[in-house]
Amino acid sequence: MVRLSSYESEPQLYAALCGVLHTVVLVFAILAKPPVPYAAPVGDGIPLWGGAGVVMVAARSFHWNYEPLVVKLLMIADLPALTAGDVLLARPAATVSEYTRSYLEAGAWVVLGFVQWCAIGFFWALWRQQSSTRAAP
Repeated sequence: MVRLSSYESEPQLYAALCGVLHTVVLVFAILAKPPVPYAAPVGDGIPLWGGAGVVMVAARSFHWNYEPLVVKLLMIADLPALTAGDVLLARPAATVSEYTRSYLEAGAWVVLGFVQWCAIGFFWALWRQQSSTRAAP
């Protein structure tokens, strides 16, 4: 078995640390809100829950104006992952209920956000290594 030195494994460590930290913060942000009771569509298919400016994530309502700063910063930082999730789920999400779609989108946010933050941690560690080797005589 080949053992990597700590210098070579530092990018993987930072990648895993950033990804796990992001996932923990995101899951706590989602689970901090109580789920909205499921409401079946009425009449012409307009659901009773949701509404203007409300985003449903894992059956929990998020409204930009009423969210804490941490959740707002998380949403802004995760825009690439959220956009990729919307593109990937555009077709499957159209065939399921809004309630199920909210869980699909939450899952995509967790998985793609983890991948995004692993990449950020990896490239940040590589940048740190390169800048420290340039500074050393």
